Amino acid sequence: MFPRVLILPALLLVAACDGKPREPAPDVLKSQRQMLNKAKDVEQVLQQSADRQREEVEQQK
Repeated sequence: MFPRVLILPALLLVAACDGKPREPAPDVLKSQRQMLNKAKDVEQVLQQSADRQREEVEQQK
């Protein structure tokens, strides 16, 4: 009975440690990060434009 209890964990350990190098996990969020960065760039451009427009209105007063 005792050797049977040890066989299953031993087999699982051997199967888990097969020695093959693993490929890195794919970056599934890469496209979302790229779109977020683009949106931040657009936000910055819009903010600069709004600031310039606000300054022009204040100068006209």
